[in-house]
Amino acid sequence: MLLSEVTIREMVESDLPTVADLEGEEGAGGWTLAQLAAEFARPGGWRLVALDSSSGQVVSYIIGGQVLDEAEIFRLRVARDHRRRGIAAALLLGLEQLLRRRGVGRCFLEVRAGNQAALTLYAKAGFARRGLRRSYYRDPVDDAVIMQKTLSE
Repeated sequence: MLLSEVTIREMVESDLPTVADLEGEEGAGGWTLAQLAAEFARPGGWRLVALDSSSGQVVSYIIGGQVLDEAEIFRLRVARDHRRRGIAAALLLGLEQLLRRRGVGRCFLEVRAGNQAALTLYAKAGFARRGLRRSYYRDPVDDAVIMQKTLSE
């Protein structure tokens, strides 16, 4: 799949079962359909999906929230068979455009210290390391790297 074969749009409620299936690909620790539905209904939240343009199927998503002029990324997933094709980078770019329109100045996220692919992705997208939370994650135990991107001066 080429990046031009992906469409980015805001998530709609009917996407939630597919998003829950993608969460399940990761095994234990993924958000359930009920958790996703609760997050979907939360004020101040934002959610984007990437669709395979030929099938219309959701192949990736990003979920987060905003308080005043700050945002945080909570979840970003790409279906296993669609990884390493630039889809996550496209979602991050779409998110940045959305957040700028909303007047967000900074965006934060936490990522497992052992997830080198994600750390590289976020660094290429302009996020910088800002801190570390020791033993933050469980199953397996891992540190959380706190990252931030400034969207406006």
